[in-house]
Amino acid sequence: MSATLNLPDHFELKEGFACYRPIREVSLDGAIELVDNAIRFCRDNGIGGLLADVRSLTGFPSPSVTDRFWFASRWAETSNGKVVLAMVQRPEMMPDKIGVTFATNRGLLVDVFTEEADAIRWLRSISK
Repeated sequence: MSATLNLPDHFELKEGFACYRPIREVSLDGAIELVDNAIRFCRDNGIGGLLADVRSLTGFPSPSVTDRFWFASRWAETSNGKVVLAMVQRPEMMPDKIGVTFATNRGLLVDVFTEEADAIRWLRSISK
C-alpha cells in the first residue's frame, strides 16, 4: 500500500484495515454500489480489512432475502478472497444475518454488527 494513497471520500485508514462511513440518501442499488466500490478499492490497494459503517445511508427499506443474496454474492466476487468485511448497520436493516451466510458460502469473510466497537474488535481478531 502506497504512503501517498489517495483515499475516496468517507475513507479512513486504521492499523490493518480501512473504515468507510458514507453519509447520504441513496437507493438500495446505490448503497450496494458504494460498498462494492469500497471493497474494490481495498482489494486493489492491498488493504485486507474493511469496516463499512452504513448506518448513515438512508432512502431505502430493509433489503429482502433476494436482495441480500444478490449483494452478498456481488461483494464476495468483488472481494475475490482478499478483503475481510465488517459491516455496521442499524438493527432494523438486519433482522437476521442471512446475508452473512450467503456471503460466507461464496468466499467472503464477513460479519455484521450494530455497534462499530464490536465490528472493529471482530475485524482486528481475524484480519490478515
